[in-house]
Amino acid sequence: MQAASHLLRVIYRPRVFAYLLAVVILAQLDDLEITIYAWMLGLLIYPHLLQWSLSRFARHSNDIRISMFVDAVLVGLLVSLVDFNLEASVVLISLLAISVLLVGGIGLLLKVLPLLGLGIAVGPGLHGGGFVGGSSFYLLSFVSLLAYIMYIGSLVYQETRQLSVKHRQEYELRHSLEQFRSLLSPYLGSHHRENGNSVARRKRLTVFFSDIEGFTQLMDSEDESMVADMLNSYFASMATIANKYGGTLDKFIGDGVMIFFGDPQSRGPEEDALACVAMALEMRERFDQISRSWQSRTQNEPLHLRIGIHTGFCLVGDFGSSERKDYTAIGSTVNQASRLEGSACRDEILISEETYKLVQRHICALHRGDIPLKGLARPVCVYSVSSMGDFSEGNVRLLG
Repeated sequence: MQAASHLLRVIYRPRVFAYLLAVVILAQLDDLEITIYAWMLGLLIYPHLLQWSLSRFARHSNDIRISMFVDAVLVGLLVSLVDFNLEASVVLISLLAISVLLVGGIGLLLKVLPLLGLGIAVGPGLHGGGFVGGSSFYLLSFVSLLAYIMYIGSLVYQETRQLSVKHRQEYELRHSLEQFRSLLSPYLGSHHRENGNSVARRKRLTVFFSDIEGFTQLMDSEDESMVADMLNSYFASMATIANKYGGTLDKFIGDGVMIFFGDPQSRGPEEDALACVAMALEMRERFDQISRSWQSRTQNEPLHLRIGIHTGFCLVGDFGSSERKDYTAIGSTVNQASRLEGSACRDEILISEETYKLVQRHICALHRGDIPLKGLARPVCVYSVSSMGDFSEGNVRLLG
């Protein structure tokens, strides 16, 4: 649908301008009968009426390309209307060809040519013969073609410039995210170096993954700079919460976040897992507020957060090349946490049985049973976390 909307915007102005030039050419005919005035009025209204219809009912780019078939028939009728005058016919057909090439290339042009011939063939039968142009008819036809070519050239330049700006914004966004990551947890690098932890080692970690459902559609439909600001604001909020609970912010993956607990500092497997789950619950609550704020700004559908958490042994340390190394965790535990996030429902925190055993006395969770995860030979037992346990009266609620 986004591609169709973009194509509508691209073709609208050239179509309006082309039919305006056709009206100017018809105005130079010697005998301006009522038929000619009717044609002129129709040509002025037609592109706007067509645009309105397409914006309401077109769901695919092909629907818009099909509208060029109607243009081809109309141009064929206009060629016969101007008495098959060579100069005017060349101009009218050129206007059609340039528009078709702009929308669908040479393939679409070959498809519309038979309909152009159909319009030329049936034209004399509809209006009973052509009308001859006046003295300025030929000069005006040439000027019209020149004006249209210059107009299309300016539009192509604008599209090219906008595309260049978008590419630059995407590059700057990726670059800013890299810089943002390095600034979020400055304490980590110094602590990591001071303790001589650059050598990869095997540690028991609780790994967190989150992802925003619907964010790709938001990127496609909204201004890139606004989306970048929204994404940076979201990352800042998530990083603040991660630091609050002592999590190590590993990386941003598109709109996703990876965090782990247990290195470079650990409070023990149970405390690390409990901190991770508590962090996830606060992030989910905070994201609900962020999503409502984004929805009020963009008028889009609400976004949803999916979270996966798994505990197990990972290889953690500096990985990369001599030009660049990143402090990160790798291994099957990381992969399983990512798979759990992908299997979570909207706004769900899905944890593995390994994590659940460490935190079960402190949370309210629903047993989801065994579910298959991509890349794993056997289904995995999972739990959906609803809240932390209520200790105000010395008891814990457990669902499932």
